[in-house]
Amino acid sequence: KTFLEHPEYFSGNVKKGEIPAAPKFNVANKDLVNLVKEDALFRIKESARIGKPLMMVSMEPSDGGGFCTSPECLKIGNTSDQVFYLANEVARYVQKYYPGMWVGSLAYNEHILPPKLPLEKNVFVMVHNGFNRRKFNTYELLHQWRNLVRKTGVYEYLNVYEWDNDLPGKSSASQLAYVRSSIPAFYKNGATAYLAETNVGWVSKGLGQYVAARLLWDPQVNVDSLTNDYYNKCFGAFAPIIRKGYDSGEH
Repeated sequence: KTFLEHPEYFSGNVKKGEIPAAPKFNVANKDLVNLVKEDALFRIKESARIGKPLMMVSMEPSDGGGFCTSPECLKIGNTSDQVFYLANEVARYVQKYYPGMWVGSLAYNEHILPPKLPLEKNVFVMVHNGFNRRKFNTYELLHQWRNLVRKTGVYEYLNVYEWDNDLPGKSSASQLAYVRSSIPAFYKNGATAYLAETNVGWVSKGLGQYVAARLLWDPQVNVDSLTNDYYNKCFGAFAPIIRKGYDSGEH
């Protein structure tokens, strides 16, 4: 109801009584910033009241483009500056009432690069391993973000059906070499959290997803031993036949 009454809280030309399909905030509007801060505090309080206390509140903007380009917003800075300016404001505010409460956001797409402003100690950033149009790879981005925040993570795409149609060997989850190398490398470069999109596919993606799950508990686990364990326990006497298919890339 508040947004319907205040189109000035959004970027672009929005009419009263309308909310954009992929809304982006006008972060230069002080009333909008105060509303977001109070809403974050309300979400934290309400979650505690119902017995499901939050450890983190998200300040990730809606997907897609359309960020604010008004002169007032551009004084704050580019897209990354705007996104993390708002996250910073919320982080500073909730820290007063809930010390140790994290405020999270993605490093993603238009805001994948670090902002120019220093970030509060309770801001958490999850770097996207995709939709990266910059010259830095995910490992380099993790290093850059680690100079600004205490904790970072990686948002991964092990399988997106619309991208690979679950075809044999096409998803990252079905490529064991990638899984076994990427997760330890993310950890080595500072990531302490991992979130992946994937789908059920116990034949083509079973091994990769099993190994990924075990690597997340221990990045130094023996992957060859895990692989043998998977084949033998899943396929029994047929393990050699199935393994031959995997190794040949015909899975």
